[in-house]
Amino acid sequence: MQDNSVRIKDVARVAGVSTSTVSRTLTRPDKVSRHTRDIVQAAVQETGYRFNHAASNFRKQRTGTIAAFIPNIANPYYPDILSGLAAGFADTPYTLVTVDTAAGQEAERLARPYFDKRRADALVVTAGSLAPALLTAWRADGQAPPVVEIGEGPDPAQNPRVSIRNAEAAAQAVAHLVALGHRRIGFVNGPQSYTSAARLAGVMGGEDARARVTWTTSGPLGFAFGQSAAREWMGLRDRPTGVFCATDVLACGFIGEVMRNGLRVPQDVSVIGFDDVEGMAYLHPALTTIRQPRFAMGQRAAQMVCELLDTPRQELGGQELGETVMAVTLVVRDSTGAPPASSQDDRGVPRARQG
Repeated sequence: MQDNSVRIKDVARVAGVSTSTVSRTLTRPDKVSRHTRDIVQAAVQETGYRFNHAASNFRKQRTGTIAAFIPNIANPYYPDILSGLAAGFADTPYTLVTVDTAAGQEAERLARPYFDKRRADALVVTAGSLAPALLTAWRADGQAPPVVEIGEGPDPAQNPRVSIRNAEAAAQAVAHLVALGHRRIGFVNGPQSYTSAARLAGVMGGEDARARVTWTTSGPLGFAFGQSAAREWMGLRDRPTGVFCATDVLACGFIGEVMRNGLRVPQDVSVIGFDDVEGMAYLHPALTTIRQPRFAMGQRAAQMVCELLDTPRQELGGQELGETVMAVTLVVRDSTGAPPASSQDDRGVPRARQG
């Protein structure tokens, strides 16, 4: 049975360290050496000490809550980010709360309460989860909790941020199609946003003397729009032989629709996605895609939150947290290949079935 009279000073005595070292080990184990963690944990086990996170947060005037804003929790892009965040906060006194802001007009009502330090110690804001006006309101409130953003944005210095370079990643996708021999490239993009604009810029910048982007379309980030884009593509006189979709979900919708109409992937059209969400390797054909390190992005965002909250401001050095840019990876699978031999005039490429 635990002895309620055991105090942190007793753990420090048994471990042979200071009380501040015990406290640091129990609240931020990543800040101490493995040897220190081991001797403190052994002392905790020996004494039966229980660290009271709630009391610690009360003394520090903390809630112990981190709120993560997600624009659509049903989107398969986000589970790995949330898993990374959870892993990053696992050995800390912080509890992660997820706020789904896909509820349209309800989004502001759901988000605003967390702009109060009495509700959350910090916010993690994923790209597209909050309207610009809401972020502006947050910035105007000097009492609001700090923010760490996930996803590329127009002003990386505004808040600490974990991101990729979307334009470079999109150019990499186009370069893959061009290297395979495709000369007409198509692009299926998402709705208007900083991310979609950056990817479009990368696609157009990926043109060279060998290939041209001959068709682009944009719409909602869902399977249905991927299908709609495929129908639009099938109606073109000179179809692009290589199509880059801004997300894997769009690519899945696109591939499903063209195959339902008797076309083959990649024999008749090569398709490349973006994100490498769960399951893309198990499709038929397996999807070629641009992989984002989403788990690592979430984990790094959690680390940045802890640094903001647990490091004295004077030690942060102003822009030290800044922006962490992570590399993407081209994952080549079965949905891309050489263009059809008759691609110059589309002879021999099956037309879409009618009805």
